[in-house]
Amino acid sequence: MTANVIQPIVSIEGTPFKDGEKDMTLRSILLSTLNYEDQELQPSAEQKMRAYRLALEILNKDEVTLQSEDVVFIKARLLKLWNAWVYGQVVDMLEGKTEESAK
Repeated sequence: MTANVIQPIVSIEGTPFKDGEKDMTLRSILLSTLNYEDQELQPSAEQKMRAYRLALEILNKDEVTLQSEDVVFIKARLLKLWNAWVYGQVVDMLEGKTEESAK
């Protein structure tokens, strides 16, 4: 699956969510998600390296190609960190669904 990581994440009203002064993008959400850890989500060394390698690719490219197992890995982490509105947008973007096709 190919995803354009510079796509904006928008509020219910359709305005870009902000992180300070910057608009939140698929890239910023994915990087936060891949670097998230807590007591419940204790990644193995292998999972940490996987998250690191994915994060490097997302950081350095505007369009990334993800394997289906990468998307499953990211979705599991998204559930721990983001609300339904953000989660839904990110999953749709990762799966190549446009706003029109999601209706």
